[in-house]
Amino acid sequence: MIQHNTDKGNKLHDTFKFEYINAREVGVIVYDRYTMYYDENNNITEVCTDKCSIKLKDEVVLLLNTKFKTTHQINRIYVDNQKLLSSYDFIISTGSINKTTQYIIPFLGKNIKYFSVNLRMLNSYVSEDNDYIFIRYRFSKSEDFNNLDRKLRDLEYFREAINDTNYSITYKFIIKNVYRKDVKLILDGKYSQISKLAKREITRFHKEDNYINAVLNKESVLKSFLEDQLKCKIPDNIDLDSKPNKQLEIWTT
Repeated sequence: MIQHNTDKGNKLHDTFKFEYINAREVGVIVYDRYTMYYDENNNITEVCTDKCSIKLKDEVVLLLNTKFKTTHQINRIYVDNQKLLSSYDFIISTGSINKTTQYIIPFLGKNIKYFSVNLRMLNSYVSEDNDYIFIRYRFSKSEDFNNLDRKLRDLEYFREAINDTNYSITYKFIIKNVYRKDVKLILDGKYSQISKLAKREITRFHKEDNYINAVLNKESVLKSFLEDQLKCKIPDNIDLDSKPNKQLEIWTT
C-alpha cells in the first residue's frame, strides 16, 4: 500500500487530478497517456502513466474545500459506463454501500437524505449482537457537516460518537427491540420475510426506490428481469437481492 500526497489543486505529479464527488468516490482526470491493468474478473487493479501509478489499496490524501485533509483508500477503480460522470477518465472508490445501509438504517426513522447517504456517509455496520448500528462518515470542518452532526446527535437512538480515524467519525445508535428479529433475517438475506412494520420503514426511508420495494415483496417483474439477466431460473424460495457478506456488515473496530 502506497500513500499518495497530492499537491496544490489535488494533483499528483501533474498527471492525475482528483475531484471529490462524495464521501466514497473521487473522479480522476488523467493528463498523460495511461494504461489500465485488470484482474481475471476484468476489474481494474491499477492505472499507470510514465510518471506514476495508482492501484487498489493505495491511499490518496486530498484537500477538501474546507481546507481539511482527508484520506481515500482505493478499494475499487472503475469507468463510468453510464456516462453520468463522463468528465472523468475513471473513478476511485472506497467501496459501495452495504446491506446495512440499504435495509437496516431505516429502522432509525427519518429518510435517506437525513442521513446524507449519497454525500457524506462512508458506510454503516451492525454490532455482532444486533443491538447497535454504527454509521461512519467522512469528517469535515464545513458548516454542512456540523449541521449533520447535530442532527445525528439529536436522534433518540443516538448513544455516542467515535473518532475512529483522522478523517472519519462514527455514530453509534441503539436498535429498537421490535426490529431485532428483522435485522437477523436481513443479515441472512431473507428480505421478504421481515415484518410488515420493517418493510414499511424501509419503503418510507427510500421513498420511490422501486427496486427495494420489489425485493421486499418478491415482485414477479423483478424476478423475471433477474432471470433474463442471469440466464437461469430463480427458485420461488430465493429472495431477489444478494445475501449480505457479514464481513462487510458487522462492526469489528
